[in-house]
Amino acid sequence: DFSGQDVRAMDLSGMAFDHVNFRGADLSGCVLTACTFIDCCLDDARMDGVQLRDSVFTQCDLQRASLQVARIHDAAWNEVNLKGADLKDAHIDSTIFQACCFDNCSLHVASFSKSVFKDSSFVNAEFGKRELDRLVFYETDLRRTRFLNQQFKQMMFIGCNLQGQQFSDRVFVACQFTEALLYDCLFVGATLSQSVFAKADLSGADLSRVQGQYTLFAEATMHGMRAYEADLEKTVWTDAALMQADFRHARLGYASFERADCSGADFSQAALAYARFDYALLERTVFSGASFEYTSMHGDSGTDPWLAVKPGVASVDQALRDAELHALRMRSEI
Repeated sequence: DFSGQDVRAMDLSGMAFDHVNFRGADLSGCVLTACTFIDCCLDDARMDGVQLRDSVFTQCDLQRASLQVARIHDAAWNEVNLKGADLKDAHIDSTIFQACCFDNCSLHVASFSKSVFKDSSFVNAEFGKRELDRLVFYETDLRRTRFLNQQFKQMMFIGCNLQGQQFSDRVFVACQFTEALLYDCLFVGATLSQSVFAKADLSGADLSRVQGQYTLFAEATMHGMRAYEADLEKTVWTDAALMQADFRHARLGYASFERADCSGADFSQAALAYARFDYALLERTVFSGASFEYTSMHGDSGTDPWLAVKPGVASVDQALRDAELHALRMRSEI
């Protein structure tokens, strides 16, 4: 039982602690390299400036612990409760956090790089203004997490819940949101270049005026999504659910909407040069004032018959038609 004890600046490298009570203890400046903590209590402990390289924490409690300026490198933390902990100015690199609780944590000015957070919680936690670089959040609840930083670089939010987050005017560079819940999120004026939203749910999200060239939205659900005046050239929307989506005045040159459900979507005044709507569902889709140039609508369903004769619209792609006929001949021979 080390509760309340003063063990500051000690070198405890390589030691293993199993069911040890450090509640309220002062471990400031300790070297804890390659240490293992199993089912330990470190609630209210002072761990400012500790060195935690190659450390392992399993089923430990660090509620309200102070880890200011701590150095956590190449570590593995599993089922650790850090609720209310203070990680200001901490440096966290190449560490895996699984099933950890960061609720109400102060992460202000903390530096994060190349780390993984799986099945964790960040309710009311706050990331500071430092750039977040190459972090992986997997199936993590981030609905009520505050992100104060302006740039996200090579981040992954796989299967995360980000409902209602406000990312307006932020910069996302090559980020992944595969299967993430992003409904009602605000991305107004954000940069989403070369990012991935495959199978994500962006229903009700606002992507107005985003810069999103080369972004992938394949199989995404985007009911009522707004992309007013967005620059979304060379984007992919294959098999996406875009019912009632708003693409008015958007730039969609070379975009692919193949097999997408665009029922009731509004493409008024959109620039659609070289865009493809092959086999898309276009019932009640509005193209008023849209500009077309080599825009393909081969095999679409529900298109206004007048649209097929508009200049710049190709209602039949001959190469696709030849491939279809060839497939039919092969099938009949079988």
